[in-house]
Amino acid sequence: MSRIHIALNTNHFEESIAFYSKLFNQEPAKVKPDWAKFDLQDPALNLTLNRSREPLARGDISHLGIEMEDSASVTTMDKHLRAQGLKTRVEENVTCCYALQDKTWVQDPNGHSWEFFFVKD
Repeated sequence: MSRIHIALNTNHFEESIAFYSKLFNQEPAKVKPDWAKFDLQDPALNLTLNRSREPLARGDISHLGIEMEDSASVTTMDKHLRAQGLKTRVEENVTCCYALQDKTWVQDPNGHSWEFFFVKD
């Protein structure tokens, strides 16, 4: 199996663990004092959080995203995020990256933006 690995530095370690547990509806597979790992099957992702003592510069990452199979999946993800108490921003029929898309956005405690999107055209 192939999967993406993302390692994010965080100045808000415990808050980030709580956020990503809600985002992916799964607790981390491993947690150490300065490191946490999420092993996800859907989407296939190995996400690690690394405690950073150095301030993070906003904008180091434009955004992170997961492409969904249809608009209904985007709506379902938005409902899940809201039920977890996370603030989302929905965009429907927007033109982004030269394509028509539906999406929902959420931001982690460090300001990293995640989009869940479906390309309609």
